[in-house]
Amino acid sequence: MQLLRRELDGLAQLAAADGAPLGGAAERLGVELPGALLEWPVTAEAGALPVITVRDAAEADWFWQLFGEAAHLALLDGETSLEVAPDHATLTAVQRLGRALWARAWWPTSEREGIAPLDDAVLAAEIVTLSIDLDELAGDALDSEREIALAAHSRDEFAQLLNDDEESVRTLGERLFAALEWEFPAAAPAMRRRADYALAASAEAETAANVLASGAAALEWQRVPAGIFDASESAIHWSVDARPDPVLHVLVDLLPGADPTGIPVAAQLGTNLTGEVLGTLDARGGADLPLHLSAAEIWVQDWAELRIRVGAAGKGDEDAALRQRVRDHARSRLVQDDELTLTAERQAAAEDF
Repeated sequence: MQLLRRELDGLAQLAAADGAPLGGAAERLGVELPGALLEWPVTAEAGALPVITVRDAAEADWFWQLFGEAAHLALLDGETSLEVAPDHATLTAVQRLGRALWARAWWPTSEREGIAPLDDAVLAAEIVTLSIDLDELAGDALDSEREIALAAHSRDEFAQLLNDDEESVRTLGERLFAALEWEFPAAAPAMRRRADYALAASAEAETAANVLASGAAALEWQRVPAGIFDASESAIHWSVDARPDPVLHVLVDLLPGADPTGIPVAAQLGTNLTGEVLGTLDARGGADLPLHLSAAEIWVQDWAELRIRVGAAGKGDEDAALRQRVRDHARSRLVQDDELTLTAERQAAAEDF
């Protein structure tokens, strides 16, 4: 097996000649090790060769453990072709951590699409235990990911894993407490269930009698924080009333317990609306945006040209096809069990949704 070297933006990048393209941010997983970033397409099979962006070959002391001593020497010598002998178990362990980090950022939970959520505490526990397992390989490179995972939950929340119905979750909880040398509780608290999962805010809100136009729009995931919005392709709902000083009403589907307060929202109606109408979401995921059009002008607008953006501005690499591929992938993960399957995926698949 070979990794071929090329220069990209002043850095060396190693990839298999027949490797699948990485795709956009939401369909790739990555792990930062000393001196290099390892990335895979989210659909890559266990043990697949990653795309490796080398920032400092001298720091990549782990390289021989994943790909063999000869490959490590070739990397240090700057050779253009590296013969690699991958250690499948270790490479898969790194890839699994990448999957867990990807799931934390991109898992497309959606009540509308029927994609079950992954339990945050279970996922955090898996990130911690997977990173600890790789300490010998990674040194302190994974400490920040571990700290983020631990800071997001209390010890009591992690203790709930010890009392879960799913055996793999209980085992994960035991591994977490043992690895961190935490005292096991005398009686573990009951695990939270997902049976009451439902949209926090829904498009099925009351429709005013004087609505002139209404519709739905897609949310670009890379513009918003993870774990806030439903990942369906029609998560944004809008309407315009036929009245003086017309207002664009926006309502975005939320996930349970999410607070989108302050997330920016902008709208533009073709070239007829000068600039962008800006506002921020409230706690229910709603915003009322003044259109600065007269009551007469709103009747001649082409509302099919309305564009709504929720979240950060700027150019992105995300489109509807990418989001659909990610949703399809998430569905497939909930009906299979392999070397890369996360405990959080097993738990979600075991529960009725």
